[in-house]
Amino acid sequence: MAKLVADLDKKSPAWAPAALKLARIQLHLGDRSHARELAADILSSEGSGPSADGARAVERAAQGSPSLNPRLIGIVLPLTGDLKGFADQALNGIALTLDLQGRGSVQVEVVDSKGEPDAAAEAVEQLAQKGAIAILGPLGIAEGLAAATRAQQLGIPMLSLSRAEGLTALGEYIFRDMPTSSAQAKAVAEYAQKKLNAKRFGILQPDSTYGDEMARYFWDAVDSGGSEVRAFEHYPLRTTTFKPFVQHMVGRSPTDLEERQQFSDESEKIMKEIKDPYRRRKALSQLRNQQAPIVDFDAMFIPDSARTVRLIAPAIAAEDVITTGCDTKELEVVKRTTKNEQLRTVQLLGTSLWDSPDLVDERSGVARYVQCSIFVDVFFASSERPATKKFVDDFNNSYKRSPGFLEAHAFDAASILKRLLDASHPQSRDDLRAALSTLGKPFEGAAGDTVFGKDREAQKPFFWLWINRGTILEFDPEGPPPVPPASPLASAKKPAKTG
Repeated sequence: MAKLVADLDKKSPAWAPAALKLARIQLHLGDRSHARELAADILSSEGSGPSADGARAVERAAQGSPSLNPRLIGIVLPLTGDLKGFADQALNGIALTLDLQGRGSVQVEVVDSKGEPDAAAEAVEQLAQKGAIAILGPLGIAEGLAAATRAQQLGIPMLSLSRAEGLTALGEYIFRDMPTSSAQAKAVAEYAQKKLNAKRFGILQPDSTYGDEMARYFWDAVDSGGSEVRAFEHYPLRTTTFKPFVQHMVGRSPTDLEERQQFSDESEKIMKEIKDPYRRRKALSQLRNQQAPIVDFDAMFIPDSARTVRLIAPAIAAEDVITTGCDTKELEVVKRTTKNEQLRTVQLLGTSLWDSPDLVDERSGVARYVQCSIFVDVFFASSERPATKKFVDDFNNSYKRSPGFLEAHAFDAASILKRLLDASHPQSRDDLRAALSTLGKPFEGAAGDTVFGKDREAQKPFFWLWINRGTILEFDPEGPPPVPPASPLASAKKPAKTG
């Protein structure tokens, strides 16, 4: 379109409509200065008519709101709809730093996104017209993208709480204070490779959007680190029996066993020599159970909820895969039982969905199977970080319960905006955008010390967690790992086992 407008003679009847189309595209992309210039060119050549009317509309839109209130923060959240519960959590966090009744130094206006893209974009437009200097929110994937697109078009800084991938790439006005799934998966993969010496991995994932995304990002990070995925399996949602999937990962499924020459020979011998059906089935079952698992990976990544991991972990142990590498007493018992001094252990790796008391509830008997596991979270209420402890104490005093990750990140985002308005007194949206981009001193937040990178993504450390005897504990990823690193594995290559 730009080439067409440049090639057309301004006296051509086609020039003004084409130029108007280009100006609208520029406005949509957030290029307000060029949109204004082109609209002015149209009006200089045509004083009336449809193209002139359209050019005036572009000029008005490109100018933004008629007046700016440098003390007003607009908040876009799904106050109604399926995401209302999450909005309530976010507001609880925000209310600890901003007076939602407008009685503080910073004014606030909350608009309902309804959890819908169009409503979220309209909410941004409405707040921009009211003079808001910045937008905080929204939460969902689709609404987050729609709201960010409109904020970029209008030139209003947005500090988003959406996990939508690629959100900040929409433009220079879009910032985010919520770690993405890709960041989590990459962090776990890199830690396992660099600190745990893991070079070969297994991935066991659910057939869900989350499972697909986390597995893909983790696998990409493994490939980038020069390591490899040796076993991969996926299972349907709401699966409760994981034995066949784990068996296939370690070469103990019926089809895998048939490929083992020794097993095949012994099985054939049993079929020939034992005629009684009951004794034959019993002998074949014993033979199958005697087959050692083929564990050719150092760590297994499971991107699923704690509730599902409670079912998966015992299934892994049932296939004689040892995951308690940090528990020397348990390893000694296994060595005596198996009469094998050269045990190969597998490190279990997870995501923030693992951070639940359900996973380590000793009463369920599952805690022993997740012993030594490592995972990350975007917030950990039991952390010893001073800023986190203060936030948790304040939240407990106000709401009589512990906060979650959403309350923490909403609190941090609102606090960052409040600090900039109080300290820098920006008088334009561009001033605030620049202040967000150049946070000199990291903001000491509930979810970690925060600055924004060149991509306008919040740069803050994850909370690194591991399980030790029924307790989820935090550890320093820069220090010695809480579990022993993987021992060298034979270098023989073979394709990843997939199902």
